[in-house]
Amino acid sequence: MLVFKPRLFVVILLSICALPTVVVADNYLGLAVGQTDTNLVQNGSDVTRDGTSLEIRAGRSLFDIFALEVGYVDFGDMEFAEGLAEAEISGDAYELALVAHYPASETLKLIASIGVSDWESSFGGAGYDNTYSDNGTDLVLGVGLNYRLSEKFSLDLRYKDYDIGALDEDLGMDSISIGIKLSF
Repeated sequence: MLVFKPRLFVVILLSICALPTVVVADNYLGLAVGQTDTNLVQNGSDVTRDGTSLEIRAGRSLFDIFALEVGYVDFGDMEFAEGLAEAEISGDAYELALVAHYPASETLKLIASIGVSDWESSFGGAGYDNTYSDNGTDLVLGVGLNYRLSEKFSLDLRYKDYDIGALDEDLGMDSISIGIKLSF
């Protein structure tokens, strides 16, 4: 079972809000939905499973081209069968990232991000006696596009690569998402 860590999220969010306003261009909130691909080795072959992810993020722009961003992502549930036993891998992560925005035009920006994720994953299901959990802190890298719809609203398309594990194995989680961002 995954545990929501509200204190960590609040501390990071308050840290971002405490940045001096002289270096800040704007604040933003974002919500995204996407697909998480998880690669695992099953019976000697690589198996890819998909889950529907949901992400919420908040950020504060620095110097017009950088932003400090905090977020939470639920990777969804990825189901697979091993013999007669059915299992499920699920996970979530809190993120803190530095995001660079490069303006390609007046409405389109290229995005690159580097950050750290505090993740938790679980593995179990019918046919398994226990649910196994794992957690850690690892690097997360991302690229994407931001398309401005108006002064306050824009669309994000992002790809992120996570180093997340379960049962001492790297799951190779990748996420692609589309979301909306509100600037204020």
